[in-house]
Amino acid sequence: MRHQNVIFVLFCFACLLIFLQACNPSGHSRELQHALSLAGDNRAELEKVLAHFQNDELKLKAAKFLITNMPYHLSMDEYFRTPAGKRYRPDISLFNHQYDMQKHIDSLLQQGYRMVRNTLPDIETINSAFLINNIELAFKAWQKPWAREVPFIDFCRYILPYRAHIEPLSHLRREMMERFVPLLEAAGVTTLFPCWKPQV
Repeated sequence: MRHQNVIFVLFCFACLLIFLQACNPSGHSRELQHALSLAGDNRAELEKVLAHFQNDELKLKAAKFLITNMPYHLSMDEYFRTPAGKRYRPDISLFNHQYDMQKHIDSLLQQGYRMVRNTLPDIETINSAFLINNIELAFKAWQKPWAREVPFIDFCRYILPYRAHIEPLSHLRREMMERFVPLLEAAGVTTLFPCWKPQV
């Protein structure tokens, strides 16, 4: 009798696993599903990225890492709206000191300009082409002699991310690689900084 009970419990457990898999045919983690649910109309763009890397296990993992963490990241779009309703953003390179910049801002406000701050959540705005390109470039960087010993988790944390803070999204990674990788290769750099310690 006890043997039959054990078999019945194991059978129920197997049925439960099959049921759970049927409820989640994509095989995505709960965190990834939650991130996708926050994407709204942009969900299709993020799913294009997952589909693009479906035959490359490591790049798919990297894509899932970025999308899972995407709800915590955004761009901050700051500009002035003129009294006529036009956008104006001061060129900070024209000011020698922060005091001069503040003086300029104060004069704009006195003239009726209004500061506008918009947040652009990555999960709702980032497109598939940008994300796919970023992942491909990150993997190219990881294959370089000075980076190939970096463990995957450290790669995800320090090489893969497509932004540093809340700056507008840009193609800075490509620009930096085109500018500086040839210099590193010409200098024969083969190792990371001496202070680098892989995360355990």
